[in-house]
Amino acid sequence: MLHSLKFRYNEIMPESPLAYSDNLIIFTTAPTGLGHLRVTKAIKDGLPDSIHSFILGATDKTLTYLHRLGSINPVLRQVQYLVQYQPFAEHIFTANYRNYLRTNAEEIFYQLETVISSHQPKIRNAVIVATHFSLAHQIAAIKDELQQKTGVRIKLFVIVTDDTFQSIWAVDGADFLFVPSEIIKRKYSRYFTSNKLPKPTIVTNPYPVSPFLAEKEEKFLKDRKAQLDPNSTVPTHIVTPISGAAVQLEYLQSILQNLVTDTSKPFSVTIVCKKAPFTTSFLHISKMLPHVTTLSCTTNEETIRWYDEVFAKTPIPSLEITKPSEQAFKALLSPRQRGGIIFLFTDPVGRQEVDNIKFLTRNHLLPTSTERSHLLSCFSSNTSVPVRLMKKVRKWRGLILPSSPHQAAKFITYCRREQVFSAMLAYEPGKALKNYDQGVPLLWQFVEKELAKL
Repeated sequence: MLHSLKFRYNEIMPESPLAYSDNLIIFTTAPTGLGHLRVTKAIKDGLPDSIHSFILGATDKTLTYLHRLGSINPVLRQVQYLVQYQPFAEHIFTANYRNYLRTNAEEIFYQLETVISSHQPKIRNAVIVATHFSLAHQIAAIKDELQQKTGVRIKLFVIVTDDTFQSIWAVDGADFLFVPSEIIKRKYSRYFTSNKLPKPTIVTNPYPVSPFLAEKEEKFLKDRKAQLDPNSTVPTHIVTPISGAAVQLEYLQSILQNLVTDTSKPFSVTIVCKKAPFTTSFLHISKMLPHVTTLSCTTNEETIRWYDEVFAKTPIPSLEITKPSEQAFKALLSPRQRGGIIFLFTDPVGRQEVDNIKFLTRNHLLPTSTERSHLLSCFSSNTSVPVRLMKKVRKWRGLILPSSPHQAAKFITYCRREQVFSAMLAYEPGKALKNYDQGVPLLWQFVEKELAKL
């Protein structure tokens, strides 16, 4: 049975408008990978079970297919990069896709009308929390008509799920746009102004990390210290979640094959992966590896649930090998928190993942390029990390792995042996990051205040 830490909203405000029977919370998302679904779950887990809510858009198989195709097909990936990195191409794409979404919103109109009109007891206000731009644009286009037809006031909150500026996320007609940093907030603000689009209220809010993973206990740190101590016999537990697009499988498989045959000290690996035709071979080979547990899931929701389950059991993971997707924001947690693992990032795929790396680096959660080069130099020469660099290590929450899987495995073993990981467990967030694990409760506090105004 999966444990769950709920943010007990009514403990803060006993008369919370969120709990009023005439208010309804609706989540809209898209299964383009697992990231948007994970963010939706994290935000939803911040509500008590007694609060009425629905999730729409989580099972769109067309978007799932297109996302994977764009991630693995070399030609389509180049088209994606062109759109992301060439302003003119991005402008053309945004204009056309935005127009397509906003003129093809009949289905979501009738879905929302049905949910709102049939809800008992009758509601006065609907809060829509969108974690993907596609339904957000469609809802923005139909919001006024939907309000008139149902007589219900609607507020649309859009959550940007990476620390990135991409113009398709600029949803005019939304009431609020939430972003993780001031830098990105300024970029969206300039975009709305320069394109003469109605500007929503843009809110800088800490990234919504799962309240369950933010749970804090000293035993989590104690367990991780034993796992990462090179002189301890306790195996090092690694979790490897496979992305929804299932990219980099050969790279990950090679790393794991090298790690689990390491004789210096055992590595124990848990893989969380959705069953699909393109993951069959990976899962088959992984199941035959020693010290590897594979959790193969049938749905996106089950995949996300089983990932959390890994952190509900003992031994708790101390390392995670993953893409710098929205998963990267768990680096905002400390090793004393349930989800406060040390991240080992693979090469970024897409501009949003590059931007997430930049976010972590400027907040000192990842080494700078100079610091990384220094560490890799020590690794290449098989020498100890100097004291001066080790002092900087204590500020890091993750590392970027070498592009060669063989070297990446050796690098992981080196960092454990030379106590780089042990030093990273001494991490304490700086003043600027003190409340960065409070993204979910702060978001709901903001929503609550807006509801109180209605």
